Amino acid sequence: MNDPIKDYDSIYLCMNTLQNIFLLVSVNNDNTKDGDETDVDCGGSSGKKCAVGKACKVNTDCDNVLCTGGGVCQSPSCSDGLKNGGETDVDCGGSGSCPRCDNWKTCSSATDCVSQVCSGNQCQAPMNHDNVMNGDETDVDCGGKNAKPCTLGKKCKVTADCDNVLCTGGFCSILGMNLVVNGDAETGDCSKTYPYDKHPTGWKYTGSPIQVAYTAGWDLSATTPGPSDRGQCYFAGLAGSNNMSQTININGATTLSLIDSGKVSANLSAWLGGYAHQDDNAKVTLNFNNQGGTKIGNAITIGPVLSGDRKNITELLFEQSTGMVPTGTRSMDVLVEFTLLSGTDSDGLVDNIAVVLSASN
Repeated sequence: MNDPIKDYDSIYLCMNTLQNIFLLVSVNNDNTKDGDETDVDCGGSSGKKCAVGKACKVNTDCDNVLCTGGGVCQSPSCSDGLKNGGETDVDCGGSGSCPRCDNWKTCSSATDCVSQVCSGNQCQAPMNHDNVMNGDETDVDCGGKNAKPCTLGKKCKVTADCDNVLCTGGFCSILGMNLVVNGDAETGDCSKTYPYDKHPTGWKYTGSPIQVAYTAGWDLSATTPGPSDRGQCYFAGLAGSNNMSQTININGATTLSLIDSGKVSANLSAWLGGYAHQDDNAKVTLNFNNQGGTKIGNAITIGPVLSGDRKNITELLFEQSTGMVPTGTRSMDVLVEFTLLSGTDSDGLVDNIAVVLSASN
């Protein structure tokens, strides 16, 4: 037979438990601070998270996970040491004003990361082939200390960021640099003794022009009046009248746009000369070509320097001339002509040939 007293105790305990459960469920929306809530209908173990300005006891009471300042839920900041306010990791990432996250921090998109590379929800270290401008790169995967040099038209900070061109106005450009290949006769072999048979490297030539050492005993020496920055070699006509030439192709959208706007000039310069009282000479001409290779505009010419110009002294004189690059120019031809006027060997001489483009306002 059941004990009526024990049955009564069991019924009372059950009713009391149900009442407590009912209270816990109902306190979350009764517009009253009750149960273990820290503010009206929020906080505690069963309430929703409290908004900014509501009372709290611990961080988990607040929807921004920040309970400070005397038990009040605070607005998140980028320096509170917590992951909140939409941040993807502690005090970084997200769409707010917090800084981007460093390598290996949690991310949801590339914009969360300093490196701008988010893979597997983790910010990755910058690499030279990640198709992003990051690290100390000056453009996408180029420039800086570790990436490859940048090509024409890419962004740069210093010339070292660029691939064999100059850094001009923040972009890799041919503007301001000497565009002539081996204009100083220092590339390739140079005749140092007889026979003088070393032809110009990097040039197309007809006849027998040579590049010869100042010490070879031809016409010039290391002390002959001429360029102070001379190298070891110079060009000479040698046998009869002849010539050498090369084509300079112009690339880079920025440079071409400036040319087609009529804002680019070309400076042609060289050291020209000859031997004593002879009028054998060298002349340099710069021609401009359109896309089809047809000559356009006005050519720029320097020389010849004759014996009267040199006062019958064996020497090289500096000559230069500047002109506007015609619109539509896509390449330039440099032509050096050696002319024999007396004797059997052409003593037309030239060194340090340069073509430099500059932008005007």
